[in-house]
Amino acid sequence: MMKSCATCRWTSCRNYGKDLDPCMNYITSLEEERRIKIDQFASKDMKFCDSDYNIGLRRIRKVGYNECKGEREVKYYCLCNNL
Repeated sequence: MMKSCATCRWTSCRNYGKDLDPCMNYITSLEEERRIKIDQFASKDMKFCDSDYNIGLRRIRKVGYNECKGEREVKYYCLCNNL
């Protein structure tokens, strides 16, 4: 995701709205942190004997969490791993 003031969590930034290419004050949103955490976890995770779990894992690996986060198997995968 592109780092911009719209996605930054720092609400009292003096540089808000300024065009700073690599903003050193950028704080990722909670949703973005969660997406990164799930994608990293799925890339290291292994298959299990549960078919729904494996389908969720494959979908996250194939297209990324952001594209398939509403699907039942993906939600199940995240619940199983406390993500």
